[in-house]
Amino acid sequence: MKKALILLTGVLSIMGMVGCRKNVPDPATTGGTSTGETQSMEENASKHILPENMRPLGLIAEEITPKGVRLEKNASDMVQSLYEKLPANYGYEDAVADSLFIVSDMQVTSGEEKWDDFLQDVSEGKSCSVLIGEYYELGDESHYSKEYYESVKDEYPQFYLKELFYDGTSYSLVSYEEDQTYEYHYPYMIERCGKMADNAAVSMSGYFLVRDVDVSFHDLMWAVLSSNSADWIDYRTVFMITEQRQ
Repeated sequence: MKKALILLTGVLSIMGMVGCRKNVPDPATTGGTSTGETQSMEENASKHILPENMRPLGLIAEEITPKGVRLEKNASDMVQSLYEKLPANYGYEDAVADSLFIVSDMQVTSGEEKWDDFLQDVSEGKSCSVLIGEYYELGDESHYSKEYYESVKDEYPQFYLKELFYDGTSYSLVSYEEDQTYEYHYPYMIERCGKMADNAAVSMSGYFLVRDVDVSFHDLMWAVLSSNSADWIDYRTVFMITEQRQ
């Protein structure tokens, strides 16, 4: 995942991390925007992706589940995996041919309708899952030092698969990287976005699995950059994209 780290670090190094969020009214929380956020920072929608009738269950799950403790039954246990149906050696070309949902260098390049279908099923409280492909290219050699480029050029392009599960009350994110499988379980998924302070024409948005629906885009990004352990937040990125403003 070197490419993902390179991209994120490079983008954030010039970001003032001005977050934009607009919470969907939520009967299970106090509602409204976080203290200190202004109207000018709310122009992009930021949603709690959880059906109205399921939010109280999500809150209960959050309260009784200690961090790092695996529930006996997680969403990945309750929902049929799409990944398990894929043939061996399934690669990027196969994913494109199948119109899989693919994010390539922080741009959606395929299968956006499959992500939309997943969100629709979640909004209706249905158990569901979606496969997500992540494709990384090293890009222009001039963007890197000669030494670094030579050391990693043979490792690209890279393609990874992960699967996001929803069981009606909570989420599981399962990443399949080479011969390793990693599972993460959270009660909520949120959408957050942010702007570049030095270049208002560029913004970022993404979906994140969290335990606290009140975190902002700034909170999430700063948790990656800060060396202060007090800034750490327990979350996982589902995917992030960059957007060009008109």
